[in-house]
Amino acid sequence: MLAQGSGATQVAASSMDLMSYHVGAGANRHRAAAAKWLQPMIGSTDIERIVVCPGAQTAIAALLLARSQTGDAIACDELTYPGFLAAARLLQRLAVGVKSDEFGMDPADLERVCEQHRPAVLYLNPTIQNPTALTLSTERRTELLRIAEKYALPVIEDDPYWLLAERPPSTMFSLAANTSSTPVYYVSTLSKCIAPGLRTAYLVVPSGEPLSPVLDALRSLALMPAPWMTEMASTWIESGAAIQWLAQIKSELRHRQTIAASILPGNIQADPNGLHLWLQLPRHIDFYRLAQTALQQGVSVTDSESFSTGPYSPVALRVSLGGAIDRNRLTHGLTRLAELLQDDLARRVSNVV
Repeated sequence: MLAQGSGATQVAASSMDLMSYHVGAGANRHRAAAAKWLQPMIGSTDIERIVVCPGAQTAIAALLLARSQTGDAIACDELTYPGFLAAARLLQRLAVGVKSDEFGMDPADLERVCEQHRPAVLYLNPTIQNPTALTLSTERRTELLRIAEKYALPVIEDDPYWLLAERPPSTMFSLAANTSSTPVYYVSTLSKCIAPGLRTAYLVVPSGEPLSPVLDALRSLALMPAPWMTEMASTWIESGAAIQWLAQIKSELRHRQTIAASILPGNIQADPNGLHLWLQLPRHIDFYRLAQTALQQGVSVTDSESFSTGPYSPVALRVSLGGAIDRNRLTHGLTRLAELLQDDLARRVSNVV
């Protein structure tokens, strides 16, 4: 895949082009490729609204810089993406957690947070949420947009998994374009659907909102995306190779989720094609020890505290399914994790007896 993409990239662009500065929103060709990639998610898009970014993490940080000030509150899920939390912390923004129910972020609690904290921005990861793997329904997305509109609250829709999801609802960007005056900034990365090392993401600035603050923020953070990476991504999208690889990745993830469901005990939340799952554990489990021991055994897990905006975090683990080289290694790792869980449970029962 890499060799094929590199060869096509060398044909499409000269070495001088690939090794020069390209500051701004991106070359028109790269933005046109982005529009093609984004079409299933947000429909037809004016390429002038698209900004090519060196990864979603940079896009999120740039939006926090462009849409908020030092000390501002940023509303988000109580359990949310650690990269967002790191950016908020570094930029001296206060991440304020909004409670969730079994359907995701609770609109009533978002209204409470808006009344009490007057957040500058709402950050959401509404499809296969990281870490809980929940996907907000169209109805829940519409309710949240209604609250955001009431409080003139801009939304950052961080949506890395939409193309992986089994039956994803309409994006909040699309819903807002049709029903709401709320500005929704849409962020989509190729890292989850193609390759993490590609470091290419697309940010769509909603109609009526200026690009210049976002471009200034991006330039201060990273100057520009790596031209070789954006050229390679565009070549793959234009040729159709990216869509073919996406289909293969979804098929592989479906197999991996099936393996995980057959091995792991307990309450699992997951999308059939998701990159991760959320494993809720009994209260008596010492999940700090469990996570540490699992990592020593080569199993990629993250405890819930890493995702928490406050002092409380549930007893749960996010289990990554994408890191193992093949299914055999994944099966071995998950089997070892299940054994650790059973050992911990047996030890606890023995101590009680």
